[in-house]
Amino acid sequence: MCLINSHLCSVTVKLKNNFTGSIPYQIWFSKKLNYLNASHNKIDGKLSNVIYRCEKLYSLDLSYNNISGAIPEKLAKSKAYLINLSNNKLDGCFPGALKSLCNKDVTFYNNHGLPNNGNFKEFCKHDKGNCELLPACVPNLIFLNGNADSVYYDEKIKWAKVDGATGYYLSLGTTADSFDLINNTDVGNVTIYDAGDLPKNSRLYAKIQSYNSYGFSVYCDTFSFKTTDLSDVQDPEADNNIFELYPNPADDYVMINIHDQISGDIHIDILTVTAEKVLSFDINENTKNDKISLRKLHPGIYLFKFSYDDNTYYKKLVIE
Repeated sequence: MCLINSHLCSVTVKLKNNFTGSIPYQIWFSKKLNYLNASHNKIDGKLSNVIYRCEKLYSLDLSYNNISGAIPEKLAKSKAYLINLSNNKLDGCFPGALKSLCNKDVTFYNNHGLPNNGNFKEFCKHDKGNCELLPACVPNLIFLNGNADSVYYDEKIKWAKVDGATGYYLSLGTTADSFDLINNTDVGNVTIYDAGDLPKNSRLYAKIQSYNSYGFSVYCDTFSFKTTDLSDVQDPEADNNIFELYPNPADDYVMINIHDQISGDIHIDILTVTAEKVLSFDINENTKNDKISLRKLHPGIYLFKFSYDDNTYYKKLVIE
């Protein structure tokens, strides 16, 4: 093997026979290495940030290995004309500086973690997967009561908007590494998605990737939250001026006060704390001041679920 600056270094180095481990970084400081062929081995680890230091290198073939991680930006400074990093486990995106390699024979094909399966030509021609042009990651999820450990089981999944994104991929699962509920679904250019009734009293994991015409965001966090069966729902203070129930506690009837900013039809479900629906009805501007009979309900704690447009709010009511 050719190492460090030595007069005895070989001009050509071939590593075969299931060579394992990472490539020693010293090899990139060689002054005489012209060809390095280490394809079809079991090399792992990441590409070195000093890979460009091999000044005489003309051909670099590290294909068919287990090299992982991001493409180092300094690879753009490499003097090599032939660079083959296909069939590895590289991920992330293409640093914009790699445009300097577009007139060379460079391939990243069949790296599933790279944009378009590592299609370097699409990067060179159309900036596909260019790190500098991809949208940022979704910064956070948004919950009605602001508590990620007490999320209503039927709450819609909401997230913060990303500037420059034209859509989002959503994944949802019961474990951090398996999205068994929703798997990489394109939900379009929205920031709210109705996933239906989620598993109750469960820890769930969500990953949301924003995308635009150049590709999708990379190295984004996976969010976690815990659903509830509504037994510990608290009235969010921000909702107090939107919907009010009175009297509360109530007996035979309840009145609903709706803020003037709300118009149109409003659907109401009355739920037990175990999320069993016991009554449903609609109200509007003409009926919102009517008394709601509670005579068919047993004493206890109930939740009024208000739904209009894409919004959902809850209010607790005690029936004596």
